[in-house]
Amino acid sequence: MDFTNTIFALIDMHSFSSLWYWIMLAVCWSFAAHFAMGIPYDLVTQYRRNAETADDLVLAAGLSARRLIRFSQAKAALTGGWFFLTSFLLITGFGYGAELAQAAFLLGVPLSFVTIMTLYNAKLLLSLSENGQAEAIANFVHGARFRVQLLGMSVIFVTALWGMLSNLLSQTIRLW
Repeated sequence: MDFTNTIFALIDMHSFSSLWYWIMLAVCWSFAAHFAMGIPYDLVTQYRRNAETADDLVLAAGLSARRLIRFSQAKAALTGGWFFLTSFLLITGFGYGAELAQAAFLLGVPLSFVTIMTLYNAKLLLSLSENGQAEAIANFVHGARFRVQLLGMSVIFVTALWGMLSNLLSQTIRLW
């Protein structure tokens, strides 16, 4: 009995009170915003400062778009697995009250919307890169980044509210 208590004390299942969860949440959304449409945003800023880097931006957009299109063609098997995992996290987290599953759900599901948005817009990015429209690519990536940042801010806000509520409820239960 003491061994299992020691193991569960080491593996803290209270995600919302863990600093590491909040660091991971911020890093995930930071990476998602920096690599909007699979293109590092510093390529866009380099292009805006120096128009000679337009070829690099067009090349990166074409490579990223083709990679995303190939990935979207193999999504049928991944979609079934993702729905299984999402429903498992939803039922386990919010149905049975497992905080770790709630935290994983609140992290993974919004990031899947970013993936869907990216895969949906990959063909448009490919057509822009094939036409060599560097300015249109820069504007497109900037808009995608802005949408990801808005989604990220709202998700972090909702997660913070849910985490505070979860922490408050777990504290009141421990006091009784």
